[in-house]
Amino acid sequence: MRQNVIVDKLAMVSVLAVAAAFAMAVEGPRVERRKPLTANVGVVGVGLDTYWKQCPGLYEDMLKKAGVFEKRVASHSVSVTSFGISDNPEKAASLVPAMKAADLDLLFIDMVTYATSSTFAPFVRELKCPIVLVALQPDSRLDYEHATIYRQLLNDDLCSVPEFTGVAIRYGRPVADVVIGKLDGDAKADEEVRQWCDVAHVLHDLRRARIGLMGHVLEAMYDMQADPTAVSRTFGCHVALCEPDESMPFYRDPDAAEVEAMKKRILGFFDTPDPVSDPWTEKLTEKDLDVAAKAAVALEKFIAKRNLDGFAYYYEGEPGSVTRELVTNFIVAEGESLAGPIPPTGNTNTHGKFKPDVRTFLRNWSMEGPTHHFALGVGHHAAELKKLGRVLGIETVVVTDVK
Repeated sequence: MRQNVIVDKLAMVSVLAVAAAFAMAVEGPRVERRKPLTANVGVVGVGLDTYWKQCPGLYEDMLKKAGVFEKRVASHSVSVTSFGISDNPEKAASLVPAMKAADLDLLFIDMVTYATSSTFAPFVRELKCPIVLVALQPDSRLDYEHATIYRQLLNDDLCSVPEFTGVAIRYGRPVADVVIGKLDGDAKADEEVRQWCDVAHVLHDLRRARIGLMGHVLEAMYDMQADPTAVSRTFGCHVALCEPDESMPFYRDPDAAEVEAMKKRILGFFDTPDPVSDPWTEKLTEKDLDVAAKAAVALEKFIAKRNLDGFAYYYEGEPGSVTRELVTNFIVAEGESLAGPIPPTGNTNTHGKFKPDVRTFLRNWSMEGPTHHFALGVGHHAAELKKLGRVLGIETVVVTDVK
């Protein structure tokens, strides 16, 4: 089944994203990132220009407040473009061309004070990227005994949120989320902002990705079949159709030094235990390691040649052929599971635990109609997957939360 692993992932995310909350260790060998982690994130504050004349110094305080949030966003490996403060309909409309030119993956609307929805509507109408409203007030509570209109305006972040969300729904473009809390010292709000930056990372890479599809879908397993057009429509990536023979020249004539280096990478990442209870399991042989290393080198060179960001395939080839030898050694093994016993059955295995208990998890998972394999990741990412599903219009179920 190992040759189906990547296809499983494509089918899973394109049909139904089912996230199980793993407790994953982060120590040990890691797969290096091929591309730097980044995203184009815009931040625009909203306010009401009427206030600036009435309250001298308020506009400058709004800029300082917005600057605090912008720095926080920039700390999450994203490229931040600040569009200042939109405080009237004309200003809002004038910002749209620059926002489009920035090719945004996500736009944060910083609700620095009360604003009319006319300062926001053009963004909803014209932009395709997800929009997240952020209402982070500087004070935990208003000091009623010493309250002033000025201080209230500094903390009016939430005031126009319902107006904004209502207008977005009327435009047919609901906002992706509303982050509510304090500007400083609010761990929950900070975590929500971080999660949305992670979503922006995914959207950034998906919209620019080239996914190689080699061979064909697996005929016998209907749940594994995926439509390249549906994948492109849903995620924005391009699906490049590839032939198995394209990788063959790299396999037939390998560079000996690169193969030896790959062997060290393989042995450094995988355990190769002695056979225990399974009579079909064999100890990894030097020949098997050599074939796997040559296939891995060939795959990396093929991916570089076709400029691919992802790869899915199913292909068998003629029995006994070099083609079959090559394609049956194509496989993605990233992430680390909890330490624990692993079945000694010769395939790549991991030890996973599921909440709330195995019986409930398996029933909930099965009832959602997923594909019959799952993909591993490092860390707890169910929240990010739910957010990603929301902005991509994909039904997302966290089966460990299902009652």
